[in-house]
Amino acid sequence: PPPIKVVEQPPPPPPKPKELSLLPKANPDKDAISGKWRMQGGELLSEANGTAVITLPWDPSAEYDLRVDFTPQGSEPDVNVIGQHEGRPFQWYVGAQKSSWYGFGRIDGETAFGHPTGTRQKGLLTPGKRHSTLLEVRKGRLTGYLDGRKLATLDTAGRSLDVVTELLPRDRNRVGLITYFNPSVFHLVEVTPR
Repeated sequence: PPPIKVVEQPPPPPPKPKELSLLPKANPDKDAISGKWRMQGGELLSEANGTAVITLPWDPSAEYDLRVDFTPQGSEPDVNVIGQHEGRPFQWYVGAQKSSWYGFGRIDGETAFGHPTGTRQKGLLTPGKRHSTLLEVRKGRLTGYLDGRKLATLDTAGRSLDVVTELLPRDRNRVGLITYFNPSVFHLVEVTPR
């Protein structure tokens, strides 16, 4: 008889990382730092005509993706995300400086508008339209996207990142959202540990 052929099965793929939705855990009465925030129908609303800051209830892992889906309501959309990288807070600007700057802030003690790792371009954010920003936080690197387009990459080796004190979450180890003179609806805030 012919020899029996043994077919080895490949190992199963590793399980996909599980996304964590942060909006159901948000509590504007407890977590708002400034401005007016409220929950409505499972979405988070920033209603402030000035600066509004809220912290989100999640202790970041070392590496993660943070996705934020939002609809800006103001005429010059300006939404920021506070992330955590290697135990320090950082700021991801999405449409700063009259909806024209996309990059990381407070690099080596300086506000980083115009830093070569970012992008200056008008017309990427539309009031009343849903947008999605994604932050990839990896050891030694930050990458920011808007609507699937990579807009900034920062090699963090030897860099000092920070956020100005008045924008920091009470718990410096949390993530957060900021709006500047731009009421916004946040539809999704989702983190995927890597």
